[in-house]
Amino acid sequence: MLEHVPDPQSVVRACAQLVRPGGWVFFSTLNRNAKAYLLAVVGAEYVLNMLPKGTHEYLPLPPLAERQHFMALARALAQQAASEGEVPVGALVVKDGIVVGRGYNQPCARHDPSAHAEMLALRDAAANLGNYRLTGCQLYVTLEPCPMCSGAILHARIAHVLFGAADAKTGAAGSVLNLFALSKLNHHTAIDGGIEHEACAALLADFFRQRRQPAPKVSCCWRPSPICSTPASHGCTSACSSKR
Repeated sequence: MLEHVPDPQSVVRACAQLVRPGGWVFFSTLNRNAKAYLLAVVGAEYVLNMLPKGTHEYLPLPPLAERQHFMALARALAQQAASEGEVPVGALVVKDGIVVGRGYNQPCARHDPSAHAEMLALRDAAANLGNYRLTGCQLYVTLEPCPMCSGAILHARIAHVLFGAADAKTGAAGSVLNLFALSKLNHHTAIDGGIEHEACAALLADFFRQRRQPAPKVSCCWRPSPICSTPASHGCTSACSSKR
């Protein structure tokens, strides 16, 4: 309630420490239109100036239909990664509503520890646009970027990152650390998480659930002997013999 706060600046700063990337700060007022009150009395720029430098790169969220469309494309790329035995993460770079770069996890196939979905999408976009600076671009990715990918995103001058599931182990957009909130960096990127997060998290959960399932055990009683020289003669199948 801003009308009952003696020092709104301190309150907003305190809220900034509690809100995770992609979160919201809600203001309420008495008998007033909250938006009009903020604009007329407080001022949007004034509110943003209350926040610590480098913690509040702000860009409005794209329309819901647009977010769903591009995240669905990113999930399709993640599914392609899963079909190739890679951890299912997909990413794409969007410029003015057009996909200019795509990538999905391929570190195993490429024997390349840097071949994360975001890295490949950034490389693809830079090649297609003829510029390593991807100013004004959005990056959609199904999983919160790791420190490596976050650093590359900042170097590429990506304007806005929209990610799906949070990564509690290596997430560098708020889960483990937040590289995007470092005020000393000379480039900053707006971050919004939780975009279609349930569908994105389900891809990962299904992938690891299948990998953790024990391999089916096939028993074979066949042992070479003078009277039983092949599995078939002992009633075993060729598939069984291949498991020896």
